[in-house]
Amino acid sequence: MNLNKLKYFVTAVNLGTISRAAEHLHISQPSLSVVIRELENEFGVPLLERKRTGVVPTDEGKVLMSLGSDLLLRAENARDTMIALGKGRKTVRIGIPPMIGALVLPLIYGDFCEKNEEIKVEISEGGGEDLLERLLSGEVDVAILPSDLPLVVGKRKRPFARLSTELAISDKSNAVLPDGVSAEDLSGLGLALFGDGFFQTERVKRWFREQGCDPNVLLSSDRLATVVGMIASGAAAGFLFRELPLCELGIRFVKLKKPIVTSFSIVHTQHGFGGEAVIRLCEFLESVGKRISAEGEEAV
Repeated sequence: MNLNKLKYFVTAVNLGTISRAAEHLHISQPSLSVVIRELENEFGVPLLERKRTGVVPTDEGKVLMSLGSDLLLRAENARDTMIALGKGRKTVRIGIPPMIGALVLPLIYGDFCEKNEEIKVEISEGGGEDLLERLLSGEVDVAILPSDLPLVVGKRKRPFARLSTELAISDKSNAVLPDGVSAEDLSGLGLALFGDGFFQTERVKRWFREQGCDPNVLLSSDRLATVVGMIASGAAAGFLFRELPLCELGIRFVKLKKPIVTSFSIVHTQHGFGGEAVIRLCEFLESVGKRISAEGEEAV
């Protein structure tokens, strides 16, 4: 099996018909059909089921689709890395949760990139589960993750920061809350939270469960701007890092009776091309994390 054949198969599955896939790949339909048959003969299993409306993968084809898509992505990443090396510019890919991104991205694109012009930083945001998968698959070189996650084989972990989650509520809200709210105090309050797969959402829901309550979730979103917008408008409250500068948006923080404090780590690759660039970014992030933690402690 070679990558071109794999690309042809994945394209056929994604587009759903041999004709559309052949047109997209700029080859003839018979040629594409021959490639599919060669793969089926090589593996000894049927990969596609032909139907009147097109083609769908068999059970075996679904397995190859999953593995093949990952292999093609890795190959593309390897190609991009080598091209960047040939141009003398190193690329570091980092995965960051949205709220931490709001704290560190201005500093990365400001201080770090200005002092390290030869390093290109590519950012992707996501929840903890998604970022861990990307780190394991090689889609990112660095990820900021909760420290209580087990150490990944082949990766190195270094401390980032301890961040406090508090109730965020609009100055427009008429809710009367004590300074030190419990889950019961929030029983009638609508909430805007991040979606499933985000570490903070899991911790907030656990906070409610431990107090025998369920959160009244009005909105789940993967976008920080959407969650903050709901809170700022007074349509909902939410749970955000106290370290976020949101006072100019008319958002204030209320402490929790049972605090939610999360330690984060910088998890990164240990070897490979661009290792020096990865280390330099990690050292920069580590210094930023220390600063954020110190400022948070002073604000308590």
